[in-house]
Amino acid sequence: MVMNSNNTFLKKILDNLVDGVVVANNEGSFVLFNQAAEKILGVGALNLSPEEWTEAYGVYKADQVTPYPFEDLPLVRAMQGELVSGELMYIQNPSNPEGRWIDISANPIKNEQGNVLAGAIIFKDVSVSVKALEQMSTTGGGVFDDTGDISNSGYKTFLTHFAKFRENFSLLAKAIQETDDSIVITDSKGTIIYVNSGFEKKTGYSRQEALGRTPNILKSGYHDESFYKDLWGKISGGEHFRGTILNKKKNGDTYWSEQTITPIKSDEGDITNYVSVLKDITDLRERERLERELELAAEIQMSILPESLPKIMDFNIGAIINPARQVCGDFYDIIPVNENKVGILIGDVVDKGVTAAIMMARVHALIASEASRSETPGNILREVNDRLAYFERSLQFTTAIYGILDREKGEFAYARAGHEPPFLLSPDGNAQHLPYENGMALGILPEIVLDEKTISIPPGATLLLFTDGLADCFSSDGGSFGYEGIQKTLSSLAGKTAQEICEGIMEEMNEYQQNEDHYDDITLVAVQANSS
Repeated sequence: MVMNSNNTFLKKILDNLVDGVVVANNEGSFVLFNQAAEKILGVGALNLSPEEWTEAYGVYKADQVTPYPFEDLPLVRAMQGELVSGELMYIQNPSNPEGRWIDISANPIKNEQGNVLAGAIIFKDVSVSVKALEQMSTTGGGVFDDTGDISNSGYKTFLTHFAKFRENFSLLAKAIQETDDSIVITDSKGTIIYVNSGFEKKTGYSRQEALGRTPNILKSGYHDESFYKDLWGKISGGEHFRGTILNKKKNGDTYWSEQTITPIKSDEGDITNYVSVLKDITDLRERERLERELELAAEIQMSILPESLPKIMDFNIGAIINPARQVCGDFYDIIPVNENKVGILIGDVVDKGVTAAIMMARVHALIASEASRSETPGNILREVNDRLAYFERSLQFTTAIYGILDREKGEFAYARAGHEPPFLLSPDGNAQHLPYENGMALGILPEIVLDEKTISIPPGATLLLFTDGLADCFSSDGGSFGYEGIQKTLSSLAGKTAQEICEGIMEEMNEYQQNEDHYDDITLVAVQANSS
């Protein structure tokens, strides 16, 4: 090979090509002549003028007799600025006595101003294909006519199909190179001989760093040696492998990949290579993990909520919960105390997802436990707060109202821990936002301040407990439903049952939002004294 450049890497690439590549400058001197060119032509770079090339290399037309005029040589034409595509030539010389057919294309090499600096040709040995076509000509439709030109039914057809094959092959090669999935090809011993750009981007290893090494560079340590031993045994036995593997990037980060490894066999059945395709599924697994967490959280939440609302003599209860997401931070419960009293709980964990569900379960369990030992709502929430403040190490906290309904007295004694103050709807439609004092959420400080009240619920009246998602919902123009919206809607629902009131409020809220998604959870609990 003759090269002016000292780029040894480029030289290595060119010398490993199966196609011949030759470049000559405008003076006719070879500046590039790769090993494949010398092998195909049988002669290497010679210090000759273009007029001498035909004789020196033994270049003939398709009749295998007529020498190629030097001015028609594709390389000479390229030096003059002409493009040449798919030219068929016959080569025969002392180093190549049996003769050889080549398919040759040529391009001019120009500078930025468009001036031709050199000509370049690329060619391949197509002797096998031409001989096959010659054999076809014995059954009709010869390859060559009497003048030595290519016949219509012969080599032109071959060139057309070959060009289509080359186009499809180039498209396939480009697709493999540019696909986002990682593609690795190894020899039969597992040594990497090819990686695509997707591999480089995903792993951080450049092509130069990966070639000559084994896929062990991706081992994360998650899988034990028996895993890889079984894998190798499977593919070396000719079987395909498909599985999920935790790999490691060059920088130490790990990622999950759905990986297939396919053995490639020779015509004799021997494994010559392995092709591995790795699809990064880290994000998918993370989404699946989050979905599993949400499912678990939803199960925890459903275990907290009462399966059905109890029937209480002289009262009827209604409730509804509307999560903003799959799992919400709201909860409520009806807790029997004795035959005349029942505990009513509503709460809101300031968090979402699994952590909120766990907190809900903890708070609910603590309140239910304390409710079995005390009938004073304030004492119950104080004891719960003491435990939460002692054990909690996070920023989670819970607002809640826990009260005890005395059905005989028609009274509701409650303690409010930072929660929304309730409304009381009288039978005549007057909705009153009950007065309130300062109250702290559970789990913030060891010493908690609670708002403790006892109210009467006269016959026909309805007490409404709710979470802040109701007041905080917004319309499409940015307006807030607020306490005013709750009060107005509650007044319009006088005469309805407790459950109908809950459903009516939700219906009005949805209409106010024009059925847009709400960003916070909404829970309602209505306690209604039956009319005398």
